[in-house]
Amino acid sequence: RKEQQIVSLEVLDPLGVAREVKFAYADILVFDPAHMLKRHGAAADVNAVLGFQPVLKNLKLQYADNADNDLLNAGVRLVEDLDSALLRDLHDALFKLLALHGVNALNARKMLGSEGGDTLEGDAHALFADRISDRENTGVEHSDDIAGICLVDDGALLRHELLRLRKAERLAARYPYFRFSSPRVWRDYIYAAEDLCDFAGRRYSGQRNHINKFRKLYPDAAFRPLGKSDLPLITQFFRDYEAVFTKASDSAKNELRCAEKMLRMTGSPHFLVGGMELDGKLLSVAMAERCGDTLQIHIEKALYGYEGVYPATVQAFAQEFAVDGVRWLNREDDAGDKGLRTSKLQYLPDHLGAKLRFDVLNELVNITEIPTLTTARLTLDALTDADKTAYAALCLDDDRNHWWGYDFRKDYDGTPYEDYFLAVAREDYARSRAVNFAVRLDGALIGEVVLYRFDSCGGAELGCRVSPGFAGHGYGTEAFAAVADWALYRLHLAHVVAKCYKENDASYRMLSSCMHRAGEDETFFYFDKEV
Repeated sequence: RKEQQIVSLEVLDPLGVAREVKFAYADILVFDPAHMLKRHGAAADVNAVLGFQPVLKNLKLQYADNADNDLLNAGVRLVEDLDSALLRDLHDALFKLLALHGVNALNARKMLGSEGGDTLEGDAHALFADRISDRENTGVEHSDDIAGICLVDDGALLRHELLRLRKAERLAARYPYFRFSSPRVWRDYIYAAEDLCDFAGRRYSGQRNHINKFRKLYPDAAFRPLGKSDLPLITQFFRDYEAVFTKASDSAKNELRCAEKMLRMTGSPHFLVGGMELDGKLLSVAMAERCGDTLQIHIEKALYGYEGVYPATVQAFAQEFAVDGVRWLNREDDAGDKGLRTSKLQYLPDHLGAKLRFDVLNELVNITEIPTLTTARLTLDALTDADKTAYAALCLDDDRNHWWGYDFRKDYDGTPYEDYFLAVAREDYARSRAVNFAVRLDGALIGEVVLYRFDSCGGAELGCRVSPGFAGHGYGTEAFAAVADWALYRLHLAHVVAKCYKENDASYRMLSSCMHRAGEDETFFYFDKEV
């Protein structure tokens, strides 16, 4: 059933956060499907709720769907009794709100009308006839106020979006727990090639004025393509650039080093390189590569003190290389730099290209603290400060830890032992790497059980160790079995694995009593327990 397929996160809320936004026409509340999907890659009842409060009355548009499209897999159904005239009245307000939230603009009749969505790809269109930088069409005073925009204005771009969603769906099907995000800081600035080539119209008057001043001040400056023979000239450009470079942050310095390293590849058939030259000296340099109908601009650098050199270089580079079917120039993201963002917005991007980040999580997202487990004789819970001495003694027992399979000394940082081991256990839990259960007999720490090596696909490994004075009484088996059951039936792992050295008869007997033998190699016996 299509309703049971994964919801298109990008269509419903690409920014990945639930939010309430006040707008001149309506209030809108978008419940984030990504949040709902954090615990399940596919859910039967996931939906988006758009709550409109028009001047007339309160009206809720629930389960906004009818996009029965196999490509989008969007689980949406239209509330059939909504008055079509009212929907038309809300049309502009809704689409402006969707634009502000970065939602892909699909044909209004397909999203809110009564027709099916089988031909969505062919009917996709832009929200507005003009570009976002025209401002008046979006109702936004400043382009920088736009939280996220991803306009679809041709079939090729839509197909690219659909391909990304298919990849996202495959990832979601593989990993039970994940998080999608698409931060504003990562969004690429996509410009129409004709805009940067011509800088036409009143909106680009500032760029034209800067270019005219540059031409007046430096009439002999000329842009030209650069090749391998120009590498000495490029190297000298970076020496000149570093001499006046003012940014002190490590990230800015690292970016400069990477740019210089990349420009050493000038002459490679993959890259297009050019620069503005004056009297045998480079004033600017830019590098791009072509990907289909888009130039990916990787580097743009210009010397300080030459007014107008940046817009002159941007235009000249576009005129030189945006040919033979190139429609777009991607000048990449702004890295969160305020000055860079201001500059990129001043060139009036056609749209912002979103990037999806897929973070693989594990079952530890289901708990907020280490629980307390009880057995017939034992209590298992979190390690505390009062356990420092006993826990350090357990971790320092080399004879016992020979079977543990890990020598702490390779990672030891010199911190006092009583602090070090407890800090490591707590950090592993905080980073969702492991859960260390203290094994207690009448309140005293006698060992630990550790659930670790989560594979993010429903599995994790379990280990157990008991202090020598308490060995041989079945405490290890009792504690191990309790944590295994908790992991499978409360933490919702699909299976738990364990291993022991072939020479370790005691561990072999313990694991055999509560798990299935799964194989062996030269060193270990392997065990598994699954739901």
